[in-house]
Amino acid sequence: MPNVRSIAAVFLLAQAAAGFAQSPDDRLFDSIRPDVSFVIREHATSADLVEVTALNADYPADLLRRQLQAMGELLGSMPRGLHLFRYQMDPEKPSLTFLKATFAVDGLIDRRRRVLRLSPILKAFAGAPEANRIQGISVLFAGETPNENVVRRFSSEALTAIARVIEQPPGIEYRVALRKQDPKVLDFPDERVEPSTAKEPSLPQTGPPAYTWVAIGVAGIAAGALVYSLLRRRS
Repeated sequence: MPNVRSIAAVFLLAQAAAGFAQSPDDRLFDSIRPDVSFVIREHATSADLVEVTALNADYPADLLRRQLQAMGELLGSMPRGLHLFRYQMDPEKPSLTFLKATFAVDGLIDRRRRVLRLSPILKAFAGAPEANRIQGISVLFAGETPNENVVRRFSSEALTAIARVIEQPPGIEYRVALRKQDPKVLDFPDERVEPSTAKEPSLPQTGPPAYTWVAIGVAGIAAGALVYSLLRRRS
């Protein structure tokens, strides 16, 4: 039977090999650790169903509510049916408790222009008090596939954003690192632009370890499906 050290050595070598096999875009994507996540899916009524998760166990509910209202003002569509609640993954581990919000809104997925809009989210979540400052954001557009208008990568002095296309189930996930907290400078183009040739600066490592993020993602998909089912019954 192999000893523990041998198993650990093989595991570490496998991890290192996987890291070397990653493309620069994959490494950049994985280096951006989210402090808050969005899962967005278009409903049959054309409304956008949104689920938000703040990873800080003590994230204030009133702050998240204000941020979502600010996002609605920027979109020109205020959140409808807004529900905030605490989700606990493990009763024995209070630190694995997350603040969630579910609601419907219009305009994040613009079907007429065939674009996905991030600017209202980035601007609304910037500038929070230091204890709850958001430096990394994940935005998953579930069920979406890329077209010629969809921005794959964008970088400015204020932010870096990169998309990862998911094949099964289909989706496009953006990871965004906020370098500045002034909403006025956090502009993200709605439509595709030529990629920047400037050298990418180093990015802050924020947010939880990868295994935590995977667990939250699984829980988020389940909760999102429940919200979808309830709204579908109502409609």
